Amino acid sequence: MQMYPFSTMDEMRKRENYTQETIGEGFPIIAMSYKDGIALVTKSNAVMKKISGLGQGIALGIVGVYYHIMGIRELLNRLSRKNRMSLEKGQQISLMELLDSEDGLLSVMGKEYYENIWGIPFQVDVILAEARESKNSFYRVDFRGLPYTKEGFIVCGGTEREDGEGTRQKIERHIHEKTNGDFSSLTLDDAFRLSIDAFRDSLDIRGDLLNRDHGEVLHVGILEREKELRAPNDGEMKGFYQYLETD
Repeated sequence: MQMYPFSTMDEMRKRENYTQETIGEGFPIIAMSYKDGIALVTKSNAVMKKISGLGQGIALGIVGVYYHIMGIRELLNRLSRKNRMSLEKGQQISLMELLDSEDGLLSVMGKEYYENIWGIPFQVDVILAEARESKNSFYRVDFRGLPYTKEGFIVCGGTEREDGEGTRQKIERHIHEKTNGDFSSLTLDDAFRLSIDAFRDSLDIRGDLLNRDHGEVLHVGILEREKELRAPNDGEMKGFYQYLETD
């Protein structure tokens, strides 16, 4: 009887490559500081909700497979409700409790990746953005449950390559070059325009950013300090769409 070698590392590598390719097919999300808070910008079809709030001063963005997005969003909403009930009145929910608690995001996603060799991990890339009076904080958690943090902005979704030319890497480089790390003077409109310019330049988009034949819509979340995530008002959205229509 012929035996075929089995390598756990090979299987994990195949699964990792497949997951990275799947996530890379989704349109990225940029979360960027501006002088009054944080703007989150992306596009999707009209059904998929990639940006949502998690209490005062905290927002969530997810790129990936739809039913995995739903699962991670429900997990974080449940943790958010649990923390709000356990905190003393007037206290704010802790972002670290969502990330690094026993049943937090890092633990749940890491367990699914490292302990379930035969299954598919959560095929998502997740960002959590926190807008406080003291500072803005940005965290990204990849499908392995590994955390990353950046100052001023963060990107999830897109691709990453060893030569530095992945789409997420290009978006990050574009924003670094345009801001030199200083976001303190940006208006909401500035942050939106810089996000759109980074998408167009890094993803080589010519013409309309939105494929209306495929039902694509613009998604923008506005996270003002210590407040719940809100959608743009009519005036803000009108200005955003006007900029989209410029080449």
